[in-house]
Amino acid sequence: MYTAAGYVNLAAPSAGTQFLGSVGSGGAALVVTVILILGIRGKGKIRLTHDSAVVTGFIAGQLYAMAGGVWTAPGSMSDGLAQAVQQGFGSGGNVGMGAVALCMGAIAYGSRLKPGPASVLGILTAPIFAAAGGIFAILTTVLSSGLNQLIG
Repeated sequence: MYTAAGYVNLAAPSAGTQFLGSVGSGGAALVVTVILILGIRGKGKIRLTHDSAVVTGFIAGQLYAMAGGVWTAPGSMSDGLAQAVQQGFGSGGNVGMGAVALCMGAIAYGSRLKPGPASVLGILTAPIFAAAGGIFAILTTVLSSGLNQLIG
């Protein structure tokens, strides 16, 4: 880090440098899951409210989708939930994924769930937003891009 003249080279890190070192999407999913568990319990320094649990759960759900493998179970549950809602109305009209995403958003915003159920709602909402398309998919794409820059 020292130059020939003895000065410290304070150049900015290159674009390929990872801010948190080597974390990976599976590692980040694990870390956020630990934060969720500790925050839901609320007995230590990490305490999640309704709003922070939904947001943290949403980030966890996005990380689960990015990690793949064993982490894809919440996405499968979200797909099943969306299909159940869509098919539950039968001939009562077309219920698209956008409508399901809007309902999930309304529940997340309008309810006062305890942190545990709120985090599950956030986890299940992330894959539904991605599948809904439109502004919902833009949100998940921007989040994924930011998370990729952060964790590498």
